[in-house]
Amino acid sequence: MPVSEWPLALVDLGIERLALDDPAAVALRSDLQRFQKALHDQANARPFGRKAAISKAADDLAGWSDLLVKKLSSATFDRAIASKLLRKLAEKAEQSTPDYDSARHIAWTIKLLVEELGDKLPNREPILALIKKLDEGLNLNLPAGRKYEIEDQIGGALQVIGDYEPALFQKHVKELLALLPPG
Repeated sequence: MPVSEWPLALVDLGIERLALDDPAAVALRSDLQRFQKALHDQANARPFGRKAAISKAADDLAGWSDLLVKKLSSATFDRAIASKLLRKLAEKAEQSTPDYDSARHIAWTIKLLVEELGDKLPNREPILALIKKLDEGLNLNLPAGRKYEIEDQIGGALQVIGDYEPALFQKHVKELLALLPPG
């Protein structure tokens, strides 16, 4: 069974945040890669992997993730940091080819950072237009409330997933990068 990548789509952004205060934090990437490799190796050791080995590798990655969260919880966040993180996230997204779920998490985070930066963000209107395009291609607005039934939503959701084009996502991210202030 393949290991999904989307749960880790934003971990690197957390490492980027820590590296703003302490450049040595970039070494956390090596740890992440080591734990990811161990999990992938165990998942691919044989069809469906070995339960105990996969469980241990997943627990090790989760433990490392808990330490990262603890470090991030003591980090500060302000407009300047949000602006730097937005640029770094867009740069990394442009250089990768994310799957649908990863692209969705990246787009949600871009949307959130733009909202946090508010009216002070240069080129806000064209950036919001790009976010609208991302929203249309990734279905970022989730239905909420009891009036929505999953059965009524699944067909449209599957259509959006099937229509996802990584190259178009990268194009929108590249356009976003051109509009952001220099890092």
